[in-house]
Amino acid sequence: MTSFAVIVLVALLGASLSSLIHTNEHLCQLCQDVVTKSENATESADQWFKEHSDEVCDHFRTHIGQNLCKDALQKIGAVLDDVVSKQVPPKEACETVKLC
Repeated sequence: MTSFAVIVLVALLGASLSSLIHTNEHLCQLCQDVVTKSENATESADQWFKEHSDEVCDHFRTHIGQNLCKDALQKIGAVLDDVVSKQVPPKEACETVKLC
């Protein structure tokens, strides 16, 4: 019985880590998409994030996820604005704010 419990625990841990990795990859890709769109905008990236936070954060299905997303955009907007203005590639920009 103990061996079975260990096997189940390892399987659950593996599934959880797999889900976490997938989530991080999703956040990284979402960040890169947002940076790319903000690069093409006429206003500053920080202003673009503020104006489009609803659209960007709608990717999250729960209100909690959407609120966390909007909060994160407000916090990292200035940093991303700086790296976007320096024409840093999207992946590097997202690595700077720890989303990749």
